[in-house]
Amino acid sequence: MRDLLACVAALAWWVTTLAAPALLWAQGPELTASFTPQIEFNNHIEFGISVDPSTVSASRTSPQLRGSRSTLEALVEATHDSPRVAYRLALAPSVENYSGEGGFLDQFDGTRLPLAASLTYRPWQAGPGLRLRAQATRLTREAAIYDNWEPTAEISVGEFASYEFRRRVFDDSDRREDYLLISSTRHQGRVAGRILHGAKTRVDTSYRLQNERYGTNLSALLYIATQVPATFRREDTRHFVDATALRVLGSAFLVEVGVSGMWNRSNTDFYDFRTNEASVTAFWSAADGSWLRVVARRSWLRYGTRDFQETFGGPASVRRDSAWQGVLTGEWRVAGDVAVTASADILRNRTNDSREEIDFLNYTQAIYRIGVSAAY
Repeated sequence: MRDLLACVAALAWWVTTLAAPALLWAQGPELTASFTPQIEFNNHIEFGISVDPSTVSASRTSPQLRGSRSTLEALVEATHDSPRVAYRLALAPSVENYSGEGGFLDQFDGTRLPLAASLTYRPWQAGPGLRLRAQATRLTREAAIYDNWEPTAEISVGEFASYEFRRRVFDDSDRREDYLLISSTRHQGRVAGRILHGAKTRVDTSYRLQNERYGTNLSALLYIATQVPATFRREDTRHFVDATALRVLGSAFLVEVGVSGMWNRSNTDFYDFRTNEASVTAFWSAADGSWLRVVARRSWLRYGTRDFQETFGGPASVRRDSAWQGVLTGEWRVAGDVAVTASADILRNRTNDSREEIDFLNYTQAIYRIGVSAAY
């Protein structure tokens, strides 16, 4: 709790000490507001429920939850951009209502309240700016076990280097069955580079180093599965490498290809793994503000020491997962500042683990969304 209060106090100090002078220096902030109702249909909902039956027995019987989610989001922001100073203040409350599984999903009904502020200072017009950003998000659900605060703070130099601090704090210390549902502290550093080839080609690369430390209020089952004492605090170090190449093919069309990799190293090898991904994105936009985006992804996951045996006493194999994903997203502007948004997201996951109790990892997830956005 003291860490949370310190983060909130730091946020308040940052807004009053740094953002307030910016509001005084810059004249005429631009005020905007938007209102977005949306409904989502999802045949494979996960809420921090582990997909590893060796740690959470409930996932053996209910690995997939089917239902719909209706959301209502509002965004109010004040922005200003001058040659030297720019700022942004934003409030984006949203309400989420879940339906399905005979009322089981009602426990996830909730509200989300993010408050964000950022201040950018450019010492010289042609160089990168210094940006300070802070955000505090409050999430509450019908089931209080999910209620948490998430304050973050970031300092960056243009798009080339940044440091981010994030703290997630849950309201109570009840025993949980997943690391996504306990408090954690994360530090992240990022460096990036960009290569331009004319006005139509761009290559971006980045490297991120992330350290995250978790709390200790986990269920005894998880400690038994990982063979660590109840006082153990999991700590992960993650390395991210990304590279994307973008090419503008016309006045309204562009294509982007990307590759990425992530290596997770933990102080318990039960959570050592690595992932790789390749993607292709095509984007088209019309003069009236309507647009369409298509994304295709291929990803691979390999665990370091989690192995399995197809037959008792037989040779051991390391678990590997792979997935295909296709996403189609579009927006059609019907009149002025009113637009209809829609998307389809299909993910097909497969694992080489042939054990019957792991079969639920061979799934196909389909998410469909439709909404209306009105801006003022």
